[in-house]
Amino acid sequence: MSFAFPTFLESMEALWILTVKGTIFTAYAETLKPLAVGVLISAFLGVGIGIWIGLSRTFDWLVSPIFVVMQSAPLAALIPLLIMVYGIGMTSKVFVVCIMAMPVIVLNTAGSVRNTSVSLIEMGKSFLGTRKDIILKVVLPSASPIIFAGLRLGISAGFIGAILSELKITPTGVGDIITYSRSIADYPSMYAAIFSIIVFAVLFLNVLERIEKRLFKGSNNEFVKD
Repeated sequence: MSFAFPTFLESMEALWILTVKGTIFTAYAETLKPLAVGVLISAFLGVGIGIWIGLSRTFDWLVSPIFVVMQSAPLAALIPLLIMVYGIGMTSKVFVVCIMAMPVIVLNTAGSVRNTSVSLIEMGKSFLGTRKDIILKVVLPSASPIIFAGLRLGISAGFIGAILSELKITPTGVGDIITYSRSIADYPSMYAAIFSIIVFAVLFLNVLERIEKRLFKGSNNEFVKD
């Protein structure tokens, strides 16, 4: 077997050592800082912009293409530009998380608002509801399952962005374990860190999915594709 590909047991042993020493917990605490800030910014702005896009055709025409481009643009090519403008600190990493998370949140939110059942809107109008009433009491409750699903997907994309920023900008957190282990040919520790990322992502997304099912039990959770 190649030296660069340790056995599964060797990688698990390395993961156990990282866990016992507390290295893995310290690393994730560092990784989650830009992720938390970036996701909060993306959720607040993304949902607001998405609702506005869904309600206004003019704003949709002006703004939607920006997020479509953000979603399809190669992020690795943008990272050097972020470093030039914002340096190698926390700000650049937060921007990477936002670039990954916000388009998903915006486009899902916009699609859910735009595709609100016409019959529900007409019913709100028949009860003499104002535009504000219809938005707050009809459109948003109807769109909320898909908005939450978009948030879940946005967090997933943001987590990828956080790890990528650690590998491409400054080696910190879990990215530092991967980079350092590779540099000293400690491949079991490198694969252990990669394995921990997969496990963390799966468990975290599973928790979010369970929360989503509890909040919107019986709702039709279909994703809207723009």
